[in-house]
Amino acid sequence: MNKIKMLVDVVNEVRKEAPDDVPNWSKRYAEAIVNLKNQLRDGKSLPKGVEDHPLKDFAFNYSVQRDVRATHVMNIMKKFDPRVCCPVSAVKRSDSDILYIFDGQHRAVALSLLGYKSIPVTIVETDQPAFDAEAFEIVNDSGILRAGTEEIHRCLLHRYKMGEIETERVATAHKVQQIFDQCKIDLEPKRVRKSPGKCGPNKHYFSHFDYAYKGIKMAGETGLHNALDAIKNVYGDEDGGEINQGIFIGLMKQYQMGAEAKRLKRLPEDWMFKMLEATKKVCSSATLIHSATKKQWQYANGVGWDAPVAMGHMLREVYLLEDGTFEPSYMPNVTVKLFDGDIAPDSEAQTAFNKYLNRKEK
Repeated sequence: MNKIKMLVDVVNEVRKEAPDDVPNWSKRYAEAIVNLKNQLRDGKSLPKGVEDHPLKDFAFNYSVQRDVRATHVMNIMKKFDPRVCCPVSAVKRSDSDILYIFDGQHRAVALSLLGYKSIPVTIVETDQPAFDAEAFEIVNDSGILRAGTEEIHRCLLHRYKMGEIETERVATAHKVQQIFDQCKIDLEPKRVRKSPGKCGPNKHYFSHFDYAYKGIKMAGETGLHNALDAIKNVYGDEDGGEINQGIFIGLMKQYQMGAEAKRLKRLPEDWMFKMLEATKKVCSSATLIHSATKKQWQYANGVGWDAPVAMGHMLREVYLLEDGTFEPSYMPNVTVKLFDGDIAPDSEAQTAFNKYLNRKEK
């Protein structure tokens, strides 16, 4: 079976199949084209300094390459900026003019779909039979380090500082950072926290950047601020001042459920603080109750870990068991089984929820 496909043929396959594979492909494709036209109008263009070759010169060896994924092509087109489009890399053999791309397949397809008639390329000329396979392996198996949420957060803050405040992502990053600053909590990775001279100035810190962004989406600015304050005041003296991510995402889930059920106005202003006070009476360690809830959730439900739902419902059940005066929010048919006193045999769960062991028998 011939594993070689020309670029133009792969592009035509994507045009044909992508509308079925990628939600709203046609609309998003049209938006990508408009976005490119706007960028070209502003004087943005592909990098120079490498060779440009017409589309017909390129091919893929699918004995080596992965299958093209329309979803990834769309991701490239959606965020496309000609100035940061790296050239593809290809191998050329002495007996052929065909350029076999070993790095940049999805980039090449995206450029073609966006209307480019030629593609910038760096070319390796060799007759080594398996060079494209070796090169593909090196490029994709050499510990490529993708930017994490923490690095993206830092870049977004820099863009805000430089005056790029019109995009939603930049504005959200600024709001998140502003709230952490107001609460006097450093938003930084654990490795930075352990480096004197690099860590922030505050006593408390939060290391889960994904949860910070998820939190403002779930609970808004007010919910995020109140949750950080409550955790800092109740559980802020353990783990070197780290704000426990499990407790945090549980409060975010409680806020989200309350907002969806339009119940937040019925709750006291300090409801988060009251729920955590009740939890601390049962278990003084946020780290322990976080890990214990994971074991208890899996024991009670027989399913994988859903941190927001599990932690949110643990906080609710503990608060009510400790004679809470208001009804926290909940999802139908969801339980951590603390009411039943049916505690997981795991040592962490037995320690954290010892107070409720065999509760129904007492």
